[in-house]
Amino acid sequence: MIATIALAMGGVVACGGKTETANTAVETEKIEKVEMTSGSNTAKVKYMGSMFEGCSKLISLDLRKFNTANVTNMESMFYGCTGLTSISFSTAFNTYKVSDMSSMFRNCSGLTSISFPSTFYTTNVSYMSYMFYGCSGLKSLNISGFNTAVVQDMSYMFAGLNNSSITSFGTTSSSTIRIGSNFKTNNVSNFDYMFSNCSKLTSLNLSNFDTSFGETMEGMFQYCSSLTSLDLSSFNTVYVTNSSNMFYGMSAVTSIYVHETNWNLAEKTYLTSTNMFASAGNITGGAG
Repeated sequence: MIATIALAMGGVVACGGKTETANTAVETEKIEKVEMTSGSNTAKVKYMGSMFEGCSKLISLDLRKFNTANVTNMESMFYGCTGLTSISFSTAFNTYKVSDMSSMFRNCSGLTSISFPSTFYTTNVSYMSYMFYGCSGLKSLNISGFNTAVVQDMSYMFAGLNNSSITSFGTTSSSTIRIGSNFKTNNVSNFDYMFSNCSKLTSLNLSNFDTSFGETMEGMFQYCSSLTSLDLSSFNTVYVTNSSNMFYGMSAVTSIYVHETNWNLAEKTYLTSTNMFASAGNITGGAG
């Protein structure tokens, strides 16, 4: 079945059938193609959450005519588009008003790269949990234009990249998750499983991470089984109440470096830290 999405003034036919302005819904797993018709207009659409969710047979998606200037929610927009190998954006894809991008590209396992337009703003986004979860086909990811100053939730953001080619975070290598100076974590309270199951990571540069408001770091580095050392000297754990499984399954790690005074988990009486170092490697050194 080849389904065509027809966009009319102020309305959109949604794959996921959860769009506020949708006038019909279709069987997502049968959609093979999406076309923009003449007269298509998304300028008045405010909600695109789950718009293409579950469209597992989609191979490519051309959104160059999408005007998203008034959209406030893109949660789960492409969630489960497992067959998708390319998404085309233009500068009309403006995300300045968007506050929720959680699960936006979740389980888009066929994507090898994502090219964000200059108008892909994240300045007002509060939620990025699961945003790239399960994007296991990625060879690299350039999010150097992201401003995450108001993000509160980054749980599972990069989790499940175990089959991808990505080997580093915050570096300049060709197979990295490239971040910029505006990738801030100062308002993030939830870091749970952020890098979980990123089993090919050999380098994590977290020097710009400000975790002063972090409350939970459960499973943050779980099964990062290729990392031999981890520098967390920028971390402040003053408000952290849960560090369970934080280093679980880091079988190759031999050293973890922390700040002498800002890493104070051992002093807490209200901390949940079950299996924090379970199945971790032979840790031999660290500061703190």
